[in-house]
Amino acid sequence: MLFLLSGAQQSGKTRWLQALVEELEEEGVPCLGVLAPGRWHQGPRGLEKAGIDNLLLPDHRLLPFAEGARGQADGRCAQSRAAGLGWDISDAALEEVNAHLARLAEQHGERNSGLLVVDELGPLELRCGGGLHRALDLLEAGPRPGWPHAVVVVRPALLKEANERFRTSWGDPEPLEPSEGARLRVLGLLAS
Repeated sequence: MLFLLSGAQQSGKTRWLQALVEELEEEGVPCLGVLAPGRWHQGPRGLEKAGIDNLLLPDHRLLPFAEGARGQADGRCAQSRAAGLGWDISDAALEEVNAHLARLAEQHGERNSGLLVVDELGPLELRCGGGLHRALDLLEAGPRPGWPHAVVVVRPALLKEANERFRTSWGDPEPLEPSEGARLRVLGLLAS
């Protein structure tokens, strides 16, 4: 089953997914892919998102991924600038995360049944064919022995595109919002 996790900005999608991953791992369920936790600081209007990291699963390696866009054309974030995003995404980090996802594709038969996690697919991936393009490859290949289920974070404006793109490989994706009911739904499929 493919779950498309969506909700408004700062509605807790990543925190929800990170808690789900922790719970599944405690149950012995392998989680593979990438999480994108924010880096926060106290600003004049309260807590503000200063950057985004990527947590590579299953080894939990954390790498800096994006900073708030500063408008400097320094060549480190060509894709995000070309797409007009509000984040300066490191080209080197994109390469590293894509290499991690490509390695997962090669190892899919070596792991026990688990959960593929992709946080998140945005306009770079779904409209420009860039960004975490290796995540698209994994998802378009459909379920595998290593991940018969997947949770993918998708912005509400891109849900229809994601649904259409992955329907052939996964069947009709199931929409989720970060909630207790959604947590129980996914746990019911994976936890023993």
